[in-house]
Amino acid sequence: KNRNGRWYDSRDLFPELTCPRTMELLRTGNMRAENGHPLDKDLVRQQTIDPNNIVAYILDLWMDGDFVMGKAVGSNLAIGEAFNQDLLDGFIPAWSLRALGSIENTHRGSEVKGLKIITYDRVQYPSHPEAYTRGIVSESGIVLPEGCTYDMYNVKEKMSKEEKKVNEEKEK
Repeated sequence: KNRNGRWYDSRDLFPELTCPRTMELLRTGNMRAENGHPLDKDLVRQQTIDPNNIVAYILDLWMDGDFVMGKAVGSNLAIGEAFNQDLLDGFIPAWSLRALGSIENTHRGSEVKGLKIITYDRVQYPSHPEAYTRGIVSESGIVLPEGCTYDMYNVKEKMSKEEKKVNEEKEK
């Protein structure tokens, strides 16, 4: 259950992460995040990614228990470059699911049924308290803002021995 009172069942969410549409968008680099959710309540706008407002390209999505995890990189637009710089400056972006579905009252509360993922957007205050960026992944391993530790971000990346050594040196 998230802060807006909605419940998303992972049994409904996982098939959407692995459906042909999502896999094609990820494979072709067309799964894109906007800078904020669209304010327009029109369903056509809700289903459309504004090419002038793309902040990040989502490269991968997967489930880690009941949590959706992902990898993204800032877009080539000015807002994407600012997003990348904010990351390097230590700001921690938040993310929010944009999806279609119906809300049904169940024993759990307001449950989203018939879920169809549109994208994940970068937002100021996510509807789930864990929906923040957990770390920056680079070719040399994971880089975190100064003063932060892996435990603070709960980063669960598989790293080679060389990458772990590089990160240990950076922490000293």
